[in-house]
Amino acid sequence: MKPPRYLLREAVIRQLVLELGATKVLELGYGRGEMLLTLAECGLHGAGFDPSDAARAHAQQRLDAAGVRTFVLADAYPEVDSFDAVLFFEVIGYVADPVAWLRRCRRILKQGGRIIFSFTNSRHQGIAEEVTGQMRCFSKDEMQAILADAGYRVDRIINYGFPLANLLRFVRALAYVGQSHVGTTDSQRQQQVESSGFVLSGRWIRAGTALFNSCLMRPFVWLQRLFRNTSAGTGFVVVASPREN
Repeated sequence: MKPPRYLLREAVIRQLVLELGATKVLELGYGRGEMLLTLAECGLHGAGFDPSDAARAHAQQRLDAAGVRTFVLADAYPEVDSFDAVLFFEVIGYVADPVAWLRRCRRILKQGGRIIFSFTNSRHQGIAEEVTGQMRCFSKDEMQAILADAGYRVDRIINYGFPLANLLRFVRALAYVGQSHVGTTDSQRQQQVESSGFVLSGRWIRAGTALFNSCLMRPFVWLQRLFRNTSAGTGFVVVASPREN
């Protein structure tokens, strides 16, 4: 089951890839492969790369189960300029040097190619970081400066998630930070998470968000469009192009 924040972001990404008309794409850091399935549904083809063997195995199972043959999961980072677009979602927050990462992406784009990626709004930095894995968040201005240093121009930057994802993210954070983790080791903390009220709270949260998934998402997808040029939501989706030297 896809959480509401994912669905709100996915709605923006679907619209962008269809508008841009890119066909051969590369997704970096595809994780469980959810977005690869979405990209295939949009008529795109290409490749995915994730350094995790476990992610590769799981994503391949998902692609096979869905009958998707238009994406190949590469076992090495591509080094040729053969893609209309390079995509990565909620990945750049884990990259040690975002500028170097973005410069490397330029080398695998065709002439006229673009990058499309998402990142989490810096307003949410520090909210239940144990859950997010210490992911770095960025403001719109910070990301625009990073892209400029890496040699890109921003074509579009769209805010998503307001107001639904803001509320649900805050509630989930409260469910987690309400537990006591002071003075515990990582393994002890994991045991607390698995045996404590957070699991129960998480079940209630998942049960509640199922209602949004099945009945109420379309109005919120429409509503977030009214705030696409603000910084009110939980994250941003960016389209950027390499500047000509």
